[in-house]
Amino acid sequence: MSLTTIAAPSAAPQTSSARAGRLGADWNRLWAAGAVSMFGDGVYLAAMPLLAASKSTDPRAVALVAASAGVPWLLFALASGTLVDRLDRRRLILGAQSAQLLLVVALALLSAADAVTIGMLCVLAFCLSSAETVFREASEALLPAVVPSQHLITANSRQQASMFIAEDSLGPAAGAALFAVSASVPFGVDAVTFAVSLVLIARIRRRPEFRVQAVRQPLRVEVLTGLRWLRGNRMIRTLVGMAALANFTTFMTLSTLVLFAKEVLHLGEVGYGLLVSGIALGGVVGSLVSQRVVARLGLRTTLLLVPFCSSLVVLSVGLFGRNPVQVGLLVAVSSLGLSLWNVVSYTLRQIHVPSELLGRVGGAARTISYGVGPLGALAGGLLAHRWGLAAPWIVAGVLRLLLSLPALPVLFAHRFPSPASGADPSSSGDHGRPAAPSLFREFWRGARRARHAVATTPAAISRRRAGDSRGALRRRGSRQHRPTR
Repeated sequence: MSLTTIAAPSAAPQTSSARAGRLGADWNRLWAAGAVSMFGDGVYLAAMPLLAASKSTDPRAVALVAASAGVPWLLFALASGTLVDRLDRRRLILGAQSAQLLLVVALALLSAADAVTIGMLCVLAFCLSSAETVFREASEALLPAVVPSQHLITANSRQQASMFIAEDSLGPAAGAALFAVSASVPFGVDAVTFAVSLVLIARIRRRPEFRVQAVRQPLRVEVLTGLRWLRGNRMIRTLVGMAALANFTTFMTLSTLVLFAKEVLHLGEVGYGLLVSGIALGGVVGSLVSQRVVARLGLRTTLLLVPFCSSLVVLSVGLFGRNPVQVGLLVAVSSLGLSLWNVVSYTLRQIHVPSELLGRVGGAARTISYGVGPLGALAGGLLAHRWGLAAPWIVAGVLRLLLSLPALPVLFAHRFPSPASGADPSSSGDHGRPAAPSLFREFWRGARRARHAVATTPAAISRRRAGDSRGALRRRGSRQHRPTR
């Protein structure tokens, strides 16, 4: 996920197909493997809480399963990032997904035998997420090696679109429907997706960039190198802090979403799957329009608007969300902002962080941002148990709104690179910070940019033209009826 002078990562050779907008065969295989695997993840993510809820209706027990899936990011993300910088990233992906395949097969067999307990689910969720730390780190570090730097926003936006379509839309709907047939079927389908993904990853050609570290140092020294780089870069450090806040509040709300859907929205298993799929709608839209939004508003304005708008949306779900359609629309808007945020933050990190540090810095970033997830899940379960299932949404919205305020000075002062240039943004580093522009000047510049974007939409132009026509008719009528002296 994601200090000296900042250097751009090593990029893949720019072929004629890449210049034409096609990202190459290796990118297509990496993207297809990720899309298939994410579909399986979506099936798993819908079936796992349903399986937990079938074993216990206690919000704390259901939240404990969700928290178990987040603990490995706190324990192993740093070590996984170091492995990514030490070993061949393609082979690491193959090894991680092979382990996940075996674990999901075991879960399917246990579910078929009706031998699953909450404790078993916690252990299996922990082990699956442990392998996922390696897969995520290696996949993100592998991307700049197969895609030219000027096409990183395009590649990241396509990955985000496939994630929201496969993992957050089609996968959960299929997972909930398959769970209604049999508790073991969704996990069997997930195992098949891991097998397909393994075949696609194995077909990616080996490149020298897949293994970038020539000299190994002790594990502790390499881990501290990634932490020091992250601590020394003010902008990336701020983005990681905001991501940690977003993940904490997201886990707080989603850990008991299955109970919120059943008891507050009165949805069944299929309805819950459709609600989770509805969350993906905004994410798909955000991924598809991210390039245009960033090009129109700029990186700074995008990063400023997303946290505050999503805070208000989450708060609205807790205060007013009692209708499934209403809640679906609100969370769709929230996921649209999340998609924009992910595209921008991933691209900035891939541009800023040197290639030989991508794994370690990514591990440090994920340790912080993902490591708080279990705490958020447990907090959500306790809040729901004490004050009701709407309480986690209200608290999450208020926390996200208030704790995003300290990031404003950093976002205003940073000198962002052009989103389409893919140039080395070393001028925006924090070791020798650039002269910060006026805070108020940048604020009003961003506000004018956003206002101009809204004012130039076709609907706004049509309203202005209609208003001008009505005004002209009123003026003409007043002249005709003006009394003569």
